[in-house]
Amino acid sequence: MEQFTQSFLAFRDRMEAALPKEFRERERGVLIAGRGCALAAGYSLSQERKMFGIVGTGSHTHCHELRLLYSVPGLQKEQLADWRAYAQDVLRERIQLDRAHEFSIFSMLLVTDGVDRAIKPALRKLDIEERYMPPAAGWAQVRFLVIDLPAKQMYPSPMGKPLAGLLKGIL
Repeated sequence: MEQFTQSFLAFRDRMEAALPKEFRERERGVLIAGRGCALAAGYSLSQERKMFGIVGTGSHTHCHELRLLYSVPGLQKEQLADWRAYAQDVLRERIQLDRAHEFSIFSMLLVTDGVDRAIKPALRKLDIEERYMPPAAGWAQVRFLVIDLPAKQMYPSPMGKPLAGLLKGIL
């Protein structure tokens, strides 16, 4: 277990160092929706809404991306449903819904010390996509990526595939 902890902390540090400069919001060891998160990194954009992409309208929009890193040694297939429910709690807690909201993307990175075959097909059902109706606006997605540190393998949910490509070099 000590070996996993050291490997996990090294991975966290590599992940943080490799984040794009736009990810200015960074917190280590933070509680999010009641669970300890090793690294929460995100960015938010707020800009004037433009008609046809060029004419300012005087109103503003905002969008967000948040990557959440968790240590989950001994992860089992049965726990994935709980992680999906937790992700919905994160959406409710962290999303700033209003008329100006464009989108929010949440990436749940679950780092473990081994993955059995049952987890891989179960990942297909984890993604969450929400479309908001007035008075709220925009959409939100939650994507998952399970990272097996000892095997140096990543197992993404369907929407998590682009994230796996972005993180491949730091594993």
